[in-house]
Amino acid sequence: MITDLPKLSTICLKQVIPRLKFLNVSHSHDCTNLVLVDESTADLEKLIVLNLKDCKNLTKLSTRLSMMTSLQELILSGCSKLVFRPNAAAGVWKKLNISTAKLSQSMWLWRMWILPRKNLVTARSLSVANWPNGLVSLSLADCNLPEIPSGLSILSSLKHLNLSRNPILSLPENLNDLFTLQTLVIEGCTMVRTLPELPPSLRKLHASYCTSLEKITNLPNMFRSLDSSFWKCKNLVQVQSLFHIKPLRRVDIEMIRDMGLFKLESVGSTEVEMTNYLTCTTTKGPIQGLYECGIFSVFLHGNKIPDRFPYRSLGNSTFSIIVPSHLNLKVRGLNACVVYSRCPFWFSSSNLLKVSNETKGLKWTYCPVTAGLPRKNHDMLWLSHWLFGNDELEGGDEVHFSMNEEYSFWTKEFGIQLVYEQENEGKGVQSKSEDMTFQPNTTLSSPVFVAGNVSASASKYQLWTGKFFLCNHRSRIHQLHFRSQERPDYLGFSYLFKEDVPAKTIVPSTPMNLTLIPYMLT
Repeated sequence: MITDLPKLSTICLKQVIPRLKFLNVSHSHDCTNLVLVDESTADLEKLIVLNLKDCKNLTKLSTRLSMMTSLQELILSGCSKLVFRPNAAAGVWKKLNISTAKLSQSMWLWRMWILPRKNLVTARSLSVANWPNGLVSLSLADCNLPEIPSGLSILSSLKHLNLSRNPILSLPENLNDLFTLQTLVIEGCTMVRTLPELPPSLRKLHASYCTSLEKITNLPNMFRSLDSSFWKCKNLVQVQSLFHIKPLRRVDIEMIRDMGLFKLESVGSTEVEMTNYLTCTTTKGPIQGLYECGIFSVFLHGNKIPDRFPYRSLGNSTFSIIVPSHLNLKVRGLNACVVYSRCPFWFSSSNLLKVSNETKGLKWTYCPVTAGLPRKNHDMLWLSHWLFGNDELEGGDEVHFSMNEEYSFWTKEFGIQLVYEQENEGKGVQSKSEDMTFQPNTTLSSPVFVAGNVSASASKYQLWTGKFFLCNHRSRIHQLHFRSQERPDYLGFSYLFKEDVPAKTIVPSTPMNLTLIPYMLT
């Protein structure tokens, strides 16, 4: 490493250090006078790393650099006056960092910021043929790229790709063809709206401050090894197969109305403040529904659990019920309603809703990716609708329910309502209308659609046999458990399934009059 050379203007080292392997002038106080790397530098037959980071006035490199068979790493980040022209002969390069450097049109990039945007050559009209296909690491951060060409997939050895702080609108749809890609960094790409399918090899995805990002197609290795960050991605509302936050549909509103929560006509004018634990952001807007882990949730202002919830408990308590048996009726799921307020010392931590079938040895702990923030001195309702598909709840089962607010919220009241499905009388099998369910004290209504079921989603969230942590923003817990399955209790995750206080058995507080209401699954 060469330091304290502020007056260095030309590098010509063949005569001085013919066997030099590493040349790093990045710590020489920005090396402001360096304007030329001499042609003879290419004669350094042993040179492996050339680091010219932040040489702000560098304008010329040796045209023969691409012929250097020993050079593996070339770092030109911060060389803002350099016009870089790679050559296909540079096939031995493994690491190339040209962040903020100007890029020749002979590549698929050029000096875009000196031209009006309407005159920019799009990536479609440019070629990636001259890229060294042996690249393992490539950084194009701060290069003012409006678009990434699909031909990037020819870099078959690429493991690390940094595209941060570029005005790109999207990534190539064939990005998943980079079969060896392990790291993708797109921090500060404020115009990206969606991420395409990512390769299964990915181990790190950093997308913080992508403020326009709305949808991610997939997160490979999410619960095994993926290191991901989405800090301040305030518009992220969907990660496919994990969660989707969207405005309430008519059918969602009808379902909520039938539970006695609020009048249909009042929804459009109601706004709530929401916190998102994955992106660490808060937003205020119309009521939205959260579809996650086979559970539908909605948060809205209110301080009273509707009368149609027959099982209730005050405060932060654990209660149990014995699931009643009904002739020709099958328990298909449950509705939970929680009244809570914000603690005076509130900070961003989550609600945990725990459901435990003690009879069958099944436990589910649900931690939603987003939650409503009550106003000061006001209460909020959290409604969640759970559907099961594998007889997880049956008549005679002892089921425990509890809330854990993790220091941010206070639970004031907690209610449960069972959801039933009709079976053919005397045959013990489901009828053709197998998605028809029953709820207490409701009237016949038009079909209502709700999303998924817990059974279909639960397998990827299982920590121990029969114990499921339904959470998408704490993937680190799943990852640590995956790596230490021989001693899971050592990691301290058993609290996710423990009850804070002994359960008390309660009986329905309202009559259990069952009336048909059709809910169709999607």
